[in-house]
Amino acid sequence: MNGSLLVSINNALDADTWSGSVAGVKKAMANALRELDASASVVETEYFNHSFVPDYKLTWADSATPDRDVYLRLDSSAEFLTGDLQLIGESKPIFIGLSAIEEDDLLALQEAAPDDAQQSLVTDPNAVEGLVPGADEAFARLLPSAFLKGGRGVVRDREANEMTDSARQLFDAARAHTAGAITRASSVLDTHLRSAQHSSLLNFGRVIWEATGGEPASFPIPTSLSGVTDEGLRFLLSDG
Repeated sequence: MNGSLLVSINNALDADTWSGSVAGVKKAMANALRELDASASVVETEYFNHSFVPDYKLTWADSATPDRDVYLRLDSSAEFLTGDLQLIGESKPIFIGLSAIEEDDLLALQEAAPDDAQQSLVTDPNAVEGLVPGADEAFARLLPSAFLKGGRGVVRDREANEMTDSARQLFDAARAHTAGAITRASSVLDTHLRSAQHSSLLNFGRVIWEATGGEPASFPIPTSLSGVTDEGLRFLLSDG
């Protein structure tokens, strides 16, 4: 994570006109969302920082993946974002603060989020940028897509790094048939992904496990082997 997305946002907010600021911020964030998941359609609305109308709607060609609303927030404080979670968190959207979420706000958000908003995602530009997949790691395309489709909880750059490291450990351990490492990585990913996306990554890990000679019955976590994503299949066919 090098902070370039946050710099782009701050530069846009310093534009001479408010309309120029809005356009610059929304363009920078839309580009970042598309970098996370090229299979997502990022549809911009005419609104910015609105109380209940999203800035973007994310859609996927896969009919099994629900659309997801994205709200940009000028105020990244726990007090403000908790109000958002209480008002519209039930629809499981993504809230992206336009400044870094501080440690105190992280703890307050975790404590104050209502039960029906537990499947929402609160994040910031540093986390979004930190999850953009590297060109040299093909498996890394899978986690960012899962993050947009089913990320949950509060994810800052530290949590994003933990997720990336855990995804890497999961797939490396699947190749090496190291059951304990898979279990540990799965626990971290489960904290910040909805069950459907978490299961999809585990299914993919099991495919790697079996494809490299591992005994199916020895994979340490029960899976359905019915949720391997298109991104996962492309990886197996071209890079695995």
